[in-house]
Amino acid sequence: MIQKHRAELILVFATLIWGATFVIIKTGLESCSPLLFIGIRFILAFFVMLIFNWKRLIAARRKVWQHGFFLGSFNFVAYSMQTVGLKYTTVAKSSLITYFFAVLTPLLQYILTKKVPHKGNLTGLAVVFAGMILITSPKAEGINIGDILTLASAVSYAFYIVLIDIYPAKEDAGVLVTIQFLLMGLLGLISAPFFETVYIDIGTGLISSLAYLSILGSAVCIYIINRFQYYTTPTRAVIIYSLEPVFSVILGILILAESKAPVKLAGGMIILAGILISQLWEQLENRKKKKLELL
Repeated sequence: MIQKHRAELILVFATLIWGATFVIIKTGLESCSPLLFIGIRFILAFFVMLIFNWKRLIAARRKVWQHGFFLGSFNFVAYSMQTVGLKYTTVAKSSLITYFFAVLTPLLQYILTKKVPHKGNLTGLAVVFAGMILITSPKAEGINIGDILTLASAVSYAFYIVLIDIYPAKEDAGVLVTIQFLLMGLLGLISAPFFETVYIDIGTGLISSLAYLSILGSAVCIYIINRFQYYTTPTRAVIIYSLEPVFSVILGILILAESKAPVKLAGGMIILAGILISQLWEQLENRKKKKLELL
């Protein structure tokens, strides 16, 4: 249990870093086309991970490479749809619609791993989803093409979260993430000329955005979830990740001066309530079990 709670605290730290990435991506897209932006971001992240993992990468079994490419393909679809979507929607809506993957994860978890989600987790998830509906309702600014692309991103990311549970950290998370970044970077660079009007304006803003995203937002965060999500369940993990859109809404308001509609703020509070319900429910049940064991 101590290892589980430590891992979950580390996952919370990752969501804090990720919460800022939406603002940084939105800023970076002013200087670079989306797919090219993704390609550069993940090629840089690949080289960051390569510094620490090149020996183990060379010695990695074919099975690890296959798993890395499989995970990387889902992750690429998730990031590309999300990044393109950010050109047309707000930071707050992008982060909250992305979190729709939480609704799909328990079902996919059961179908692919036969793990039955905890009742407390499902109850908390239902409350979180209610908060999301409130924030993404027409009163909170309506729906556009960016929102739809972001929804496609959420579907792909739901598969990614469950697959991490199937291909656990014991396969060497560092190598697994390095392989994913290589594929994602190459796919971004290769697809850019075919699917967008490529443009780039190299300046301080773009460089600082790519530095943050490649090192903290990619190398650190994606390594963390590949390394530590193994110690909790996919459903519980996505509830922890619900902190990410809350952080994003706050940063979008503070940094980009985005709308702070009361409906949006109320939705954020409901999301936090869902997290507390999930956490407290499971803790209370564990205490009851311990008391029964002592009796």
